[in-house]
Amino acid sequence: MLQVVFSESAGGSMKAGIGAPGHVIGSATSVAIFSDEKDSLSPKQLKRLRRQAEDREKRNWEQALSFPGSHEDVICLPLALSFGPIHLDLTGPERAAALKRLFSAFPSEAEEVVSHLTCQVLRSLDMLLKRASQGEAVRIWIADDPNDWCGFCHLAFLLSGCSNQMPVSLVHLPPFWAREDQAVVPYAGLGEVPPYLWGRLAQQEKPLTPAFLKALAGHWLQLQEENAPLRALVNGSLVSVPESFYDSFILSQLRCMEPIFREAELVGKVLGQYRLGIGDGFVALRVEQMIRDGLLEPVTQPQQGDPLYHRLLKKLPGCV
Repeated sequence: MLQVVFSESAGGSMKAGIGAPGHVIGSATSVAIFSDEKDSLSPKQLKRLRRQAEDREKRNWEQALSFPGSHEDVICLPLALSFGPIHLDLTGPERAAALKRLFSAFPSEAEEVVSHLTCQVLRSLDMLLKRASQGEAVRIWIADDPNDWCGFCHLAFLLSGCSNQMPVSLVHLPPFWAREDQAVVPYAGLGEVPPYLWGRLAQQEKPLTPAFLKALAGHWLQLQEENAPLRALVNGSLVSVPESFYDSFILSQLRCMEPIFREAELVGKVLGQYRLGIGDGFVALRVEQMIRDGLLEPVTQPQQGDPLYHRLLKKLPGCV
């Protein structure tokens, strides 16, 4: 069975989860410590906290459900189709230019990242269509994320052109996930799903009918015809919107910032406060527009190799 995701982080987590349970623990684990005490923790305390985190990870893997398959079954299509033009070849120069703009906050990496993504997507699409045309089942994974939904509609359009009728199913990540200890965890996207959880998520799988896929393919054609600069989820519907659509959320957090502030902090607050399905690169792109509009002014410049938003900004007269 082919497993299709629309972000590299989701694909990496899924590959790490294949084969659970009985998985060898070795994934990265972080421990956040909040304390009013000024003194740092002792080596003994740090060791205890690290052991507790390892024990939690062990229990998670022990409780994981089997997620069979191989790494070759994971098809990753990180096309970021919610941003930029979509009316032409989605791996062509126009899309590449849009992706470079989306990654412009990382000037030292943008060219290489876009080239890598384009090559990866071309290989993945070729494998997907070849195996699907032979009748192999396709399982699609999405969250409430505009890139996932755009990828879903685009994939429905591609599958509708296959000569054979293959089984297609969907796993839709719920907005909140109840853990075994009854804690409720909000996942902003599939990239946040831990590797041991994929087997349980697979139980949410639902088959998709040809009629439903045809409707999605038709919606994709409509979005292509509109060819808006941005697509967003509004009340559960994927719609064309202007590029400034999310500016009100950025401005809302900007009001809470000091007259001179760290841009990275603003980006983090926007991503942490709202579940919009956008990334740091897009927020930084809109902040650049606010600088051009005379609302903000750079006070410092990022060090070479750092993201563009690693700098201080100043609010100008007329800013919120």
